Formats: sequence, structure tokens, C-alpha cells
Amino acid sequence: MDVLKEVKEVYEKHHKSIVLILNDDGVGTTLGTGFLIHQKLSRLLVMTCQHVIAQGQKICVRLAGSSSEYVAKILHEHEETDLAILEIDMDVEQPLLEFREDSSDVGVGQRVFLAAYYHPDMMASLTNVVCLNPTVMPGKICSSLSEFEGNPQFTEIAHSCRSQGGCSGGPLIYDSNVIGVHYQCQTQIC
Repeated sequence: MDVLKEVKEVYEKHHKSIVLILNDDGVGTTLGTGFLIHQKLSRLLVMTCQHVIAQGQKICVRLAGSSSEYVAKILHEHEETDLAILEIDMDVEQPLLEFREDSSDVGVGQRVFLAAYYHPDMMASLTNVVCLNPTVMPGKICSSLSEFEGNPQFTEIAHSCRSQGGCSGGPLIYDSNVIGVHYQCQTQIC
């Protein structure tokens, strides 16, 4: 399948599940990405990276294509694995992303997609813009799953999707499911 067609399909299917995280640390606002993972009644859960929300005095979530901000409550954060779960209150049902239960069949060279908010410097000056949407970037798995910092309970995936600041917390998608959370940029071409 043509990669541009795949990018378009992933975007159309999942972009409304990707959220912009705004972290006001009292000095300024930093931006990152998150994604919707669970909703029960008006309680909506968002996954992101812990470093995206670190030292936040006020953390807000903005849905794709919206200028409305929802104040987030931190339910869980784990610095060692760089993951966090946020909660926002919202009465409108939202599309959710699901995790792939078994990623053992995801191998080197297979196509993946990173859905995230790019161009954070530009976005920082446009925080009052009515409509911001995430971008989907294609890439490939560069190396097989490996233990995260020596902990066999967690794995790490190297991929070639284009990324930069603002992408942290975005889902790495394979076959319409999340197989990882993007947490850092490294120069690696596979």
C-alpha cells in the first residue's frame, strides 16, 4: 500500500484521539502530546509522558481541532518509565486508542506511525489559535524490542518516524493499535 494513503488512513481513523498537553510551570507553557485511552461517564483518561507534565502548576488538555482547554488532574506518574495518566472531565463521548495486547510479532522493518503535535515553537505563539490538529508521520521499526533501562517488565522500540519537541507522549501506532509511547528524539536512520 502507498505510504501516503496509509498516513491518511491512520490520520482519519485516529487523529481525534490525539490531544495537545499544555503544561504551565509558572515560568511558561511547554507543549507535548497525549492520547485518549479510557472513558467512563464524564471521566476521560489521557496517557502521556511524565516529563511532559513534570513540574506543572496547571496542566490542560486540548482536543484535536479545538481551542477549548480542559484542566487535567494527574492520576499517576512514573518518572522511571516516563509515563503518566491524566484525567479530564468531559460529557461528550470521544474516540479512544487501544493498546496492542501482544507486540511480539512486530519486527524490524515493519511500518509504524507516530501521531503527535509537531512544531512546538510555532504552537507556543499560537496557543489561542482555534484549531490545532496532530500530524501523523510514517516510519519503520529500527531494532527489535529491548528491555527499558534493564527492566524486563518494560520494553523500548527504536523507530524512524520523524519527531521533535512536542512529540513526546504521542502514540506509536502499528496495525491501528498503540505499541508504544514516544518519549525522546534520537538521530537514528534505519
